[in-house]
Amino acid sequence: MTGVMGKIGKALFYRIVSAAIPLIKLLVKRMFRLEVSGIEHLDFSQKAILVPNHVSLLDPILLALFLPEQVTFAVNTGISKRFSWLMTFRNTVAVDPLSPYSVRKMLREVGAGRPLCIFPEGRVNVESGGTMMKVYSGIGYLALSTQARLYPIAIGGLEYSKLSYLKNKVRQRWFPGVSVRIGKPFDVVDRSGDPMRLKKERATEQIRCRMIDHLVRSRLKPDVISLTS
Repeated sequence: MTGVMGKIGKALFYRIVSAAIPLIKLLVKRMFRLEVSGIEHLDFSQKAILVPNHVSLLDPILLALFLPEQVTFAVNTGISKRFSWLMTFRNTVAVDPLSPYSVRKMLREVGAGRPLCIFPEGRVNVESGGTMMKVYSGIGYLALSTQARLYPIAIGGLEYSKLSYLKNKVRQRWFPGVSVRIGKPFDVVDRSGDPMRLKKERATEQIRCRMIDHLVRSRLKPDVISLTS
């Protein structure tokens, strides 16, 4: 009986929140003065992996609200267990960034043609200034194995929120101005005969460099970008 009531409660909760999503999106836009750009770059007619930087606990919620519905989110296993009630609103796959089995699960998702959003840093940034941290090598293997196009996403502003990990490093506030910039896609190709370990390392570094480049450009004024292009 308890199990049935639990299912009914979840179903009702899902219906209520689903109906409230448009209002939630409007409130989020206004409270954070949110700017989202680059959606037009997304092309899911071929395999796609979305690679955002990770500056706060709000990042996946923000992206879940404003990225296209067909995107699947790779969610840390710990967060998946703690916030399972939230997982019902988007397609998700629970992963451990250090587990080879998790990489296989993501391979299946991308291989099936489902666009996958994954945070390559694997955890919330703890470096002041929002600089990129280490990127886990699983993303390099995933890119090489699937030959998917990669879309860098730069999240800016949430590092100043109360839900970042930069307490005592930056002045935090509840509702900082936030931007989400989706960059143009790029490919990771390595046709060398080198061992996969070396190719994976090179691919991971290439992805990290492209993410850093997009992150820096997202913070520049348009006239500065035109001079650096």
